[in-house]
Amino acid sequence: LDFYFGLNIHHRDRYGCMVYNNGRLIRMKYLGVVAVVDVPYSVLEPTHNKQSFENKREYMNLLKAINDHMVQYWTDVAIGAMPGGVGAWDATASDEVEFVRKRLISVGLSIQCDMCLKWRHLDYDRSFLTAGIPKDWCCVMHPNALFNYCSKLEELPKIPEGHHYRNSQIFSLCYYRSNPKRKPVKSPSPPAAHQRSLPARRTSARKSYKDPSDSEPESESTPEPIPRSASRRRISAAEPEEDLPRTSQSRVSPS
Repeated sequence: LDFYFGLNIHHRDRYGCMVYNNGRLIRMKYLGVVAVVDVPYSVLEPTHNKQSFENKREYMNLLKAINDHMVQYWTDVAIGAMPGGVGAWDATASDEVEFVRKRLISVGLSIQCDMCLKWRHLDYDRSFLTAGIPKDWCCVMHPNALFNYCSKLEELPKIPEGHHYRNSQIFSLCYYRSNPKRKPVKSPSPPAAHQRSLPARRTSARKSYKDPSDSEPESESTPEPIPRSASRRRISAAEPEEDLPRTSQSRVSPS
């Protein structure tokens, strides 16, 4: 799932978490900043009246995950370090030209076309301060010639991607950065191939035990096995081996 977090600097009192399913708003919960998530059916299935989700446990897990990522976003943006960031949270934004211009330059403006219902992102322009933005805005009014047609693809602002770090990961990173001499303990590496001990062979208990003293000694007349030669010939002892042709494979009988 992708979580989208942001701050409404034009209307700071408008915040909350909106959970969608297939583009439809299912639940809305206030969490401090603007959060939007689109949950597919494979993750959470809504109820028949589209007002909640069937699995309450999975829904609570989803809210917990959103809360963890929201805390990470709050830390990355450092809202508390901004002048008047938290103290004047409920105060209405100033309508003075100087402050309105700063807000428009920082985030721009996203507006929807009334004809094609596509969203367009507009950069700061002086006409926004003097004439304002008409309610029935269309793509033809786009100041950029590349996007002043409804047939053009939808243009959305580029959103930077953040990463959520668990508490254990943050603690380990901070600990080892503050203690550079201490290295994390590594797991022992497996032994090399020449150091590995061979597994013990398992013998069957069904085999009868035979005392080596009971075995009879081999007689001296037992002929030794003749090694096999590469030739298929059978040679008789009456004829010498030198007189036989080496290319023949026939059987030679004694005279």
